[in-house]
Amino acid sequence: MELWDWLWQQLNPQTGDMRVLTRSAHPHFSAASARDELVGRIRLIDSGHRGLKKIAELIEARTPPLIAVIGTDVFSIAKFDENGVISTAGNFRANNDAAVLYAVKNSKVPKIWSH
Repeated sequence: MELWDWLWQQLNPQTGDMRVLTRSAHPHFSAASARDELVGRIRLIDSGHRGLKKIAELIEARTPPLIAVIGTDVFSIAKFDENGVISTAGNFRANNDAAVLYAVKNSKVPKIWSH
């Protein structure tokens, strides 16, 4: 069975620690369902000053798995198995590493990685 989950984290550039801001309350049975819930959550929280509208648009236009960054906020949608282990198939691990490095820069230009 294929399950999907989304996660919204924030990086502390000084320490490199990641803090979970929010995540999916339950597993999704499709990538599209997980993506749609994350985009809805981003739009609900968007206050117009952190670039969240643009990141929501970028995520909505892509097919998961994906990782997106704006500033120090890191968004990911990944597939996992029944044991809760994230699939690192394809470029997911490399994309995650690149996203964290980009978040350290605290860039206001949104960026997305998918495969």
